[in-house]
Amino acid sequence: MNPDQDPATPETAGNPGAVEMPVDEVAHIETILRDLWEKLRSSARNIHDMREERNALRDKVSFLEQELENHKVGIQKKENEIKALRAEHLQLVNSNGKNALSEEEREFLKTKIRDLIVKINSYL
Repeated sequence: MNPDQDPATPETAGNPGAVEMPVDEVAHIETILRDLWEKLRSSARNIHDMREERNALRDKVSFLEQELENHKVGIQKKENEIKALRAEHLQLVNSNGKNALSEEEREFLKTKIRDLIVKINSYL
């Protein structure tokens, strides 16, 4: 053994290439590794939480998009109903009371009046 070399410790006795470190350095490295491990665990937990939140937000966006589509369909139906009512109103205004009833409605009323006349005549 060389006078500049330290005698082998039990940790390095079986490993001629191992480097012996002072106890305070080993403790410092263990502390650094422990801190690194905790930071990794914390980061993994944060990543997991963020993924869950992202999935929840995606579900919410999907739900809101479906609601939006439903409202668009409802609005379209209402707009069509308004157009039909405006057209009917315009027709009534332009008729000035002359043609308040459509042709089908007139025919229905004529048939109904004839049926009533027949019933009245049968009682007389």
